[in-house]
Amino acid sequence: MATSVPPVVYRLATEDEIADAEAFNPIGEQTWRGEFFSPLKPGSVLAIARSESQVVGTEGYISYPLMADGCSIMTHRSERTLVSPTMRGRGVFNALIESCSATVREEKSAFCWGSTTALKPFQNAGFHAYTGYRTYLMIPLFPSRMFSLSFWRKTGMSAGLGAILRRLRQRELPAVKEALGVATLAMSFRAVLRLGGLRLGVLSHESAPRAHADIDDLHQRVTAADSAVSLQHSPELFAWIQERVGHELVMICSYNEDVLCAYLCVLVKAGSNVAELVDFCAASPSNLLAALAALRDRLRSTGASSLFVAVNTQNRQQAEVLSTLEPYAPVRIRDVGRFVVRPEALEDKSMYHDLRRWYLTDLWLLM
Repeated sequence: MATSVPPVVYRLATEDEIADAEAFNPIGEQTWRGEFFSPLKPGSVLAIARSESQVVGTEGYISYPLMADGCSIMTHRSERTLVSPTMRGRGVFNALIESCSATVREEKSAFCWGSTTALKPFQNAGFHAYTGYRTYLMIPLFPSRMFSLSFWRKTGMSAGLGAILRRLRQRELPAVKEALGVATLAMSFRAVLRLGGLRLGVLSHESAPRAHADIDDLHQRVTAADSAVSLQHSPELFAWIQERVGHELVMICSYNEDVLCAYLCVLVKAGSNVAELVDFCAASPSNLLAALAALRDRLRSTGASSLFVAVNTQNRQQAEVLSTLEPYAPVRIRDVGRFVVRPEALEDKSMYHDLRRWYLTDLWLLM
């Protein structure tokens, strides 16, 4: 007699089911609560699959308002995807995606997006996949710091080159950043001379936007000709991200009288020698370089010796940022990055041909 297979039941989780999700996918109950049941993220949904009352799969859609053509649009980010190995081949992942999709479509979510190494399952679930759209830059800030013993300990180089190479082969991005920092400082003499020659200019460099809408207005002025999509930079977004990352976000907002001309947002992690430029926009190359000079002054009191930058080279505006920053970045890694998008309420096919209209920065992906 054939053994019957227990059915799989799909539903949207309630906050009372966080403990069950955590038992299956242990990321911390506060993380589950902050991502899917936070008042800062209304409209987020978490789907779970159960078999014989046990959770065997999770998939979440986190709400992310974006800006397109000067208007706010709702989108969602795919997160916390996990299916039990015992359930593989039974369509559990696709069913979880459909559970989330059906809900967010009712709320007119335009599309769902995310970054993943598991491209094939997402493609099978209706996502477009993109690879090789990013370039990584490492800009030296304070090369003299590479000679301190604490620098070598923080980069892990004291453990030996072999250990660093193993971490790089395992594609550990933090290891990539630290190792790039070492290489950057070793090759940085000419770039440092260029960076030292930057001037603050006539702009007023401030540590926060006078209004968060100023950042969206700057994006609209820069990207309007290409109808690009960018993050909506609300106070709620920054409050939520600050809760998630637990590290300092440093901003440079460069104004010409009442007009924001450049904006940089940097993640500074305690104990790391690499600061990460997670969000940026500038009205001109000169504005960008003036803001970079101000940022270097701001980071002088931190332990950072290098600045890591990731750029979407398919986007015309970010390609211009790349060409502006390359003279200051002796180390570059090209053709990296993986991204997926699934159309929901927005069927505009031109959005999904490639990533030219996507003003993607690391702030999209930061958690």
